Amino acid sequence: QAALSAWLVANRPSAENGEKGTEAYQYAQKLKRAYAMSNINQVLLKHMDDKYVITLPAGAGSSNKPSTGGSGSDSGSSSGDGGSDDEGGLMPG
Repeated sequence: QAALSAWLVANRPSAENGEKGTEAYQYAQKLKRAYAMSNINQVLLKHMDDKYVITLPAGAGSSNKPSTGGSGSDSGSSSGDGGSDDEGGLMPG
């Protein structure tokens, strides 16, 4: 639950993240509605791995580690410019 709280604090609406929160937060809200879940924590739990890293499916623009602040490294915008044509550096290690 601490990982969920950290993710929410880093991504939820605030003066720093804007009145709607980060792009990842908005996408998690959209997934919540699509999955017909009652709260965003259920979405985050569904997409959390065994190392407590929350990785939303394609479309979120980025994957956010729960202890990392969500500001500054929001590299994905849905402007249609980038895409996932390349490997993107997410190689299993």
